[in-house]
Amino acid sequence: MSTQDVPTVFIVDDDEDVCESLQELPESVGLHSKSFGMAQEFLSNPPSDSPNPLTRDFPASAAWTFSTN
Repeated sequence: MSTQDVPTVFIVDDDEDVCESLQELPESVGLHSKSFGMAQEFLSNPPSDSPNPLTRDFPASAAWTFSTN
């Protein structure tokens, strides 16, 4: 698999330490990862057209805002 074909796991969490920890897991198996501190930050930097996994953790009100955008 070429570098371009490697999926990216996007992580959204307001806790910087959690983001750093979660980034290590996909990277340990050869995937790319990118973290964001807020849902809005992620939405402002949309991923490419290829399917990419997303890990997120935030309060229900923020999740609702995220899912409706």
